[in-house]
Amino acid sequence: MAKIPASSRRQSTPAVEEVRVLIREMLTSQLDTMRRTQKDLGIDAPGLEVMLHLSASGELNPKDIAKKLGASSAATSVILQRLEDLGHITRHNDPSDGRKILVVPVKGSIQAAYKSGNHVVRNTVELLESLSASELRVIKKFLTKLVAAHKIE
Repeated sequence: MAKIPASSRRQSTPAVEEVRVLIREMLTSQLDTMRRTQKDLGIDAPGLEVMLHLSASGELNPKDIAKKLGASSAATSVILQRLEDLGHITRHNDPSDGRKILVVPVKGSIQAAYKSGNHVVRNTVELLESLSASELRVIKKFLTKLVAAHKIE
Protein backbone atom coordinates (compact mmCIF):
# COMPACT_ATOMS: atom_id res chain seq x y z
CA MET A 1 0.00 0.00 0.00
CA ALA A 2 1.24 3.47 -0.81
CA LYS A 3 2.50 5.24 2.28
CA ILE A 4 0.78 8.44 3.28
CA PRO A 5 3.31 11.06 4.40
CA ALA A 6 3.05 11.96 8.10
CA SER A 7 2.45 15.59 7.13
CA SER A 8 -0.67 14.50 5.18
CA ARG A 9 -2.20 12.40 7.96
CA ARG A 10 -5.22 13.96 9.60
CA GLN A 11 -7.94 12.91 11.95
CA SER A 12 -10.83 11.37 10.10
CA THR A 13 -13.59 13.91 9.59
CA PRO A 14 -17.26 13.18 8.97
CA ALA A 15 -16.72 14.03 5.27
CA VAL A 16 -13.79 11.59 5.03
CA GLU A 17 -15.85 8.92 6.76
CA GLU A 18 -18.75 9.47 4.32
CA VAL A 19 -16.44 9.03 1.33
CA ARG A 20 -14.85 5.94 2.90
CA VAL A 21 -18.32 4.41 3.37
CA LEU A 22 -19.24 5.21 -0.24
CA ILE A 23 -16.03 3.58 -1.51
CA ARG A 24 -16.82 0.47 0.54
CA GLU A 25 -20.37 0.42 -0.89
CA MET A 26 -19.00 0.74 -4.43
CA LEU A 27 -16.55 -2.12 -3.87
CA THR A 28 -19.32 -4.29 -2.41
CA SER A 29 -21.51 -3.53 -5.41
CA GLN A 30 -18.61 -4.43 -7.71
CA LEU A 31 -18.19 -7.77 -5.92
CA ASP A 32 -21.91 -8.44 -6.32
CA THR A 33 -21.64 -7.75 -10.06
CA MET A 34 -18.62 -10.05 -10.33
CA ARG A 35 -20.45 -12.84 -8.47
CA ARG A 36 -23.48 -12.42 -10.74
CA THR A 37 -21.22 -12.64 -13.78
CA GLN A 38 -19.57 -15.79 -12.39
CA LYS A 39 -22.99 -17.33 -11.84
CA ASP A 40 -24.23 -16.31 -15.31
CA LEU A 41 -21.16 -17.90 -16.94
CA GLY A 42 -20.99 -20.87 -14.57
CA ILE A 43 -17.39 -20.11 -13.62
CA ASP A 44 -15.38 -19.54 -10.46
CA ALA A 45 -13.36 -16.48 -9.44
CA PRO A 46 -10.11 -17.56 -11.17
CA GLY A 47 -12.09 -18.27 -14.34
CA LEU A 48 -13.63 -14.82 -14.21
CA GLU A 49 -10.20 -13.27 -13.72
CA VAL A 50 -8.93 -15.08 -16.82
CA MET A 51 -11.95 -13.89 -18.79
CA LEU A 52 -11.35 -10.30 -17.66
CA HIS A 53 -7.71 -10.46 -18.80
CA LEU A 54 -8.73 -12.02 -22.11
CA SER A 55 -11.46 -9.46 -22.72
CA ALA A 56 -8.89 -6.70 -22.25
CA SER A 57 -6.17 -8.37 -24.36
CA GLY A 58 -8.11 -10.34 -26.95
CA GLU A 59 -5.73 -13.26 -26.66
CA LEU A 60 -2.90 -14.36 -24.41
CA ASN A 61 -0.57 -17.30 -24.11
CA PRO A 62 -0.97 -19.55 -21.05
CA LYS A 63 2.33 -18.38 -19.60
CA ASP A 64 1.18 -14.75 -19.60
CA ILE A 65 -2.14 -15.76 -18.06
CA ALA A 66 -0.34 -17.61 -15.27
CA LYS A 67 1.79 -14.53 -14.63
CA LYS A 68 -1.28 -12.26 -14.47
CA LEU A 69 -2.98 -14.68 -12.06
CA GLY A 70 0.12 -15.20 -9.96
CA ALA A 71 -0.52 -18.93 -10.39
CA SER A 72 1.55 -21.92 -11.41
CA SER A 73 1.43 -23.28 -14.94
CA ALA A 74 -0.34 -26.38 -13.64
CA ALA A 75 -3.04 -24.39 -11.81
CA THR A 76 -3.51 -22.17 -14.85
CA SER A 77 -3.84 -25.21 -17.08
CA VAL A 78 -6.67 -26.53 -14.88
CA ILE A 79 -8.48 -23.15 -15.04
CA LEU A 80 -8.08 -22.98 -18.82
CA GLN A 81 -9.31 -26.54 -19.28
CA ARG A 82 -12.42 -25.76 -17.23
CA LEU A 83 -13.09 -22.63 -19.29
CA GLU A 84 -12.55 -24.55 -22.52
CA ASP A 85 -14.87 -27.37 -21.40
CA LEU A 86 -17.55 -24.75 -20.68
CA GLY A 87 -17.05 -23.23 -24.14
CA HIS A 88 -15.75 -19.87 -22.91
CA ILE A 89 -12.31 -20.04 -24.55
CA THR A 90 -10.54 -21.68 -27.45
CA ARG A 91 -6.87 -22.46 -27.84
CA HIS A 92 -4.94 -22.40 -31.09
CA ASN A 93 -1.37 -22.24 -32.32
CA ASP A 94 0.25 -18.82 -32.42
CA PRO A 95 0.59 -17.91 -36.13
CA SER A 96 3.93 -16.18 -35.47
CA ASP A 97 5.34 -19.17 -33.58
CA GLY A 98 3.58 -22.48 -34.16
CA ARG A 99 5.11 -23.95 -31.00
CA LYS A 100 3.18 -21.53 -28.80
CA ILE A 101 -0.49 -21.66 -27.92
CA LEU A 102 -2.82 -18.67 -27.74
CA VAL A 103 -5.95 -18.58 -25.59
CA VAL A 104 -8.85 -16.66 -27.11
CA PRO A 105 -12.15 -15.80 -25.44
CA VAL A 106 -15.33 -16.92 -27.18
CA LYS A 107 -17.19 -13.81 -28.31
CA GLY A 108 -20.53 -14.99 -26.89
CA SER A 109 -18.98 -15.52 -23.46
CA ILE A 110 -17.48 -12.04 -23.42
CA GLN A 111 -20.85 -10.61 -24.47
CA ALA A 112 -22.59 -12.58 -21.69
CA ALA A 113 -20.04 -11.30 -19.15
CA TYR A 114 -20.54 -7.72 -20.27
CA LYS A 115 -24.31 -8.15 -20.19
CA SER A 116 -24.13 -8.96 -16.48
CA GLY A 117 -22.33 -5.72 -15.71
CA ASN A 118 -23.56 -3.61 -18.60
CA HIS A 119 -25.83 -1.48 -16.43
CA VAL A 120 -22.83 -0.53 -14.29
CA VAL A 121 -20.76 0.48 -17.31
CA ARG A 122 -23.65 2.37 -18.94
CA ASN A 123 -24.52 4.24 -15.74
CA THR A 124 -20.87 5.09 -15.07
CA VAL A 125 -20.37 6.48 -18.57
CA GLU A 126 -23.56 8.54 -18.31
CA LEU A 127 -22.46 9.91 -14.95
CA LEU A 128 -18.96 10.78 -16.19
CA GLU A 129 -20.35 12.49 -19.28
CA SER A 130 -22.54 14.67 -17.05
CA LEU A 131 -19.56 16.08 -15.16
CA SER A 132 -17.54 19.19 -15.95
CA ALA A 133 -13.91 19.05 -17.04
CA SER A 134 -12.77 20.38 -13.66
CA GLU A 135 -14.85 17.75 -11.80
CA LEU A 136 -13.33 15.04 -13.99
CA ARG A 137 -9.80 16.30 -13.24
CA VAL A 138 -10.46 16.08 -9.48
CA ILE A 139 -11.94 12.59 -9.82
CA LYS A 140 -9.04 11.45 -12.00
CA LYS A 141 -6.51 12.78 -9.50
CA PHE A 142 -8.31 11.05 -6.62
CA LEU A 143 -8.71 7.73 -8.46
CA THR A 144 -5.06 7.75 -9.54
CA LYS A 145 -4.02 8.13 -5.91
CA LEU A 146 -6.58 5.53 -4.78
CA VAL A 147 -5.29 2.97 -7.29
CA ALA A 148 -1.72 3.63 -6.13
CA ALA A 149 -2.81 3.22 -2.50
CA HIS A 150 -4.34 -0.19 -3.28
CA LYS A 151 -1.30 -1.58 -5.08
CA ILE A 152 0.74 -4.12 -3.19
CA GLU A 153 4.39 -3.14 -2.98
